[in-house]
Amino acid sequence: MPSHRVTQQYKRQKLEENREKKNEYQRQYRISRREAYNKSQALLMRSRLSQYQRGQKSQIEIRRMRRKNQEAVTRHRQISPETLNLKRKVAKKVWDRCVKDYESAIREYHTHVCNCCGRLFKFSQLHKESKTNLMKKGLSKTFLEKVQCVKDCEESKFCITCLKDIRKNIVPKLSLSNGLDFPVVDEKILKLNRIEERLISARHVFQTLWTVKGPTGQFKTKGGIVNVPVEVDNSISVLPRPLNDSNMIHVRLARKMEYVKDYMSGIVRPKLLFDAAKALVKKPLAIQENITLSINWESENQFFRNDFETDFDSEFYVSNSIHETMLVSNQDVSFTGMAENGLRMAPAEGFRPTGVLFDDSCEYLAFPQVFGGYQMNPMYNDKPIPYADFAKSMAMRYDRRVAERGDLLLFIAKKLELLRLHNNIGICLRKKSSNTNPHRCFLHPISPHVHMLLWLENAPQFGTSSSKQICQFVDSIISCDSNDIPSDLAIIQTHAHSHTCKKKNGSSGCRFDIPYFPMNKTRILHPQSNDDQSEREQKHYRNIDRETQHNL
Repeated sequence: MPSHRVTQQYKRQKLEENREKKNEYQRQYRISRREAYNKSQALLMRSRLSQYQRGQKSQIEIRRMRRKNQEAVTRHRQISPETLNLKRKVAKKVWDRCVKDYESAIREYHTHVCNCCGRLFKFSQLHKESKTNLMKKGLSKTFLEKVQCVKDCEESKFCITCLKDIRKNIVPKLSLSNGLDFPVVDEKILKLNRIEERLISARHVFQTLWTVKGPTGQFKTKGGIVNVPVEVDNSISVLPRPLNDSNMIHVRLARKMEYVKDYMSGIVRPKLLFDAAKALVKKPLAIQENITLSINWESENQFFRNDFETDFDSEFYVSNSIHETMLVSNQDVSFTGMAENGLRMAPAEGFRPTGVLFDDSCEYLAFPQVFGGYQMNPMYNDKPIPYADFAKSMAMRYDRRVAERGDLLLFIAKKLELLRLHNNIGICLRKKSSNTNPHRCFLHPISPHVHMLLWLENAPQFGTSSSKQICQFVDSIISCDSNDIPSDLAIIQTHAHSHTCKKKNGSSGCRFDIPYFPMNKTRILHPQSNDDQSEREQKHYRNIDRETQHNL
């Protein structure tokens, strides 16, 4: 037992001695390294000082070299493997977070409705606000009922634009209560297709539309828009009377009958079309525009009874009628007979187009399925809302009746473009001309120059003074000698023939008639009449002209 204790004590003693030796070795190593570093730094500073004393390097250059060494050490530490791995990890985390935010933003559609303006936003763009909190801020119940246009509820979602005005007890500009809410459209009008809608429209809007990248792409437009007022009664009365709701005819619409291509074509159901027209003429806008419809339409078109007793198994229609041209003396609408290609008509032919900017109810009469025969008059603070804000509200509305119509969106965009152009022209026309002298210019802020002739006072006049006085006066201020002007300016003012000089005349000569006839002094040339010239003089002039053209 005692021997075991001695052994353990001996081991501990040896470990302590080894630890002390190791610490001593490390201390000596650090001292030697420090001494070596100090020695190298001293040698370096001694060499720099000697270079400085010998004039080889200045103190500024020595500091610059020291700064470069420090930057190199810092750069080495930055690109060390541990630092690069850490940077890669941080960059990967940032990238993963950006990808996650991007994917979540894609999944978040504009499907949430502002309860005031009715526009669609993302969920993150709307702010919840309860009616109780708003009433605590001093807002009345009547005011809250006015701004809660979409749905009257306890907790509403508002966009930031509307919420700022609501908190200030102000009705927002794009609130639906300002007359921006869409009217209710009759169900009979909603059942119509595009060509049937065109036939009951009191305004025919002609615009060129294409689809981008195939038939399923987005729409684009090119050129202007032609707005033509038409008579709805004349367009509908041309159609034959149907026996039941299942009868259909193929109709082709053209801008003019002389045009080969059709503007629009499709299947028309006369019964549904006439029912929708009867509902449309009862609307306020139709009454305001004096749009009427013939009540005896069904009795006037009974002679088509036998021609339309045909079954339709698809949208393609084959007529049983004979090839003839239908002529109706009391109608202003141009059309052709019911052949295999259907009924071709041009309701807008013979009517004078009206400017889009001068027709206030153009879009309301041209798109009855959107506005239903009503005219919208949005007002804000007893002033009409600008058309740009009105268009923005319609395009972003939760009611997608405007957003789903590419032709209406392009019509609105074209009208906005015309309005901006019209307003800018009006501003330019209201500008007044300045009273300042336009001939005074400044090459620099302190070097003005004036475009005017300052040496023509008491000058001889042509017709009253003699030719000699005029020539002497001209020679005193004008010179054709190149020695009187600098050489660089003489090179610029000397004509050099280019390829455009003889482009039209060919080899006949310069189109500027250069070179001109030289003269030794200034002369005034008067035109000579044929009576004063003898045959010999005329021949002499022709020879001179021929030789001149030959020498060019």
